[in-house]
This record gives sequence, C-alpha cells and structure tokens, in this order.
Amino acid sequence: MRSCRKSKGDCLCSTLSSNIASSDPSGEEKRIWYRFINSLIIDALAKFPKSSYLHLQHAYFQQDRMGNNFKALFELMKTEETRPDIQEEFSVFRYKNIIEKEMMESDIRNANSRGIDVNIVVYFQEKFVAFQSEIGKSVKMQLNFWQELEQSTPNVQQLLMLGSKITVQAEVVQNSYSELSAINPNHIRMLKIYGNFLKDIMNDSFESQRVLEKYLFFIV
Repeated sequence: MRSCRKSKGDCLCSTLSSNIASSDPSGEEKRIWYRFINSLIIDALAKFPKSSYLHLQHAYFQQDRMGNNFKALFELMKTEETRPDIQEEFSVFRYKNIIEKEMMESDIRNANSRGIDVNIVVYFQEKFVAFQSEIGKSVKMQLNFWQELEQSTPNVQQLLMLGSKITVQAEVVQNSYSELSAINPNHIRMLKIYGNFLKDIMNDSFESQRVLEKYLFFIV
C-alpha cells in the first residue's frame, strides 16, 4: 500500500489489506482480487506492450478467472502480433481453439434457449473457416502480383491476369463477409480479420476504419 501511486478511489489495496488474513475469501473478495491482479497485468502491459508472455498470460487470466472469452481472444490476437516463440505460438493456437469451441458450444446453447436453429450456428462456423481461406487466397495473389511487378522485366500478361484474379477474389471475400454478417454481424474475429484485410491488402481506408471501429467497440 505504501508504494502504491494510484488514488484511493482507483486502488484496491486498502480493500484487500483488510481481508488479507482471510483463508476462505468470499465470492466478492475473490472478484476484488481478480480485479487487482488484472490491474497489475494491465500496468505491466503499459510498460511492456510488446511482451508476448504478458499478453498470453492476460488471455489465460481473462478466460479462466474473469470469464471474458472475447477479451481473451483479443489478447491472443495481440500475442500473435508480438512475434511469440514457437512454444507460445503453440499455446496461442491451442488456447484459441479451446475458447472458440467453448464459444461455439455457448452459441448453440443460447440458440436452443432462444429457439434459434442450431444448424445456423454450425453453418456460420463452417462459412467462417471458408472466409479465412478466401482471404488467404487473396493475400497470396497480391504477393504474386507484387513479386512479378518487382522483376527487372515484368511479364505484362501475367500482371494483367493476376490483376483480374485479384479483382474477382476481392468480390468473393466481400460476398463471404456479407453472408457471415447477415448471420452474426458482431463476430469479433470476423470484424478484425476483414477490417485488417481491407486496410492492409485492399488499401480501403474508409471501409476498414468503419469495420475496425465496430470491432473495437466490442473489445474495449
């Protein structure tokens, strides 16, 4: 408490110190501890924003203790952006699959309770996998185009053919996104992937900003 620099209203130290001797904390006390630990991780990330280890631990904590699968997925995505080592990459892959499976099962349970056709939920997941595959194809075509363009003597016919394929593939991706949005317009991974695709691959700053702002609305 003495070294804490936060204001009394923002700090949980005084509340925790009064219950420090409790061997069996109540549900409310546990929630306070979890909030305190979460604040420590956030403070650490403010100092070391590119630490893959911290982002990974934050994802674990958000899912396992805070029960926030959306925030956990966001932290796993941040981990991927910080050049994790091979062991961390495997952890991200494994944990992302666990969370997405839980979210899918939750969607199915909610669908049942709300009278929504479970087949639609399963259909969305299948289409989402295909959506990611179509984006991968588009990115590969763009790379091939620029690699050819950087040649000392580019093949003009090859460039025209790739340009045509890129245009068609962009429409395929857009149609896939529209189909997914009609089913679940607030799917955070879909929004993040498509927003970054528009920004980094298609150079569509206006539309990418609109999609990414919607994505940020759900994860902040």
